[in-house]
Amino acid sequence: GWLVIQQRIDGSLSFNKSWASYKSGFGIYYRNFWLGLEKMHQLTASADYRLRFEI
Repeated sequence: GWLVIQQRIDGSLSFNKSWASYKSGFGIYYRNFWLGLEKMHQLTASADYRLRFEI
């Protein structure tokens, strides 16, 4: 399966955030969110993975 790392349903959450916010993640997972660089690193550090973009 695929893991969603960013989702923007509507404009209710600004993605104009600090580096710290992008590092740790922000938003609500079932609405508008960015998973966070630290979480992505934890999930992908142990093996190779594929990346898929859907726009």
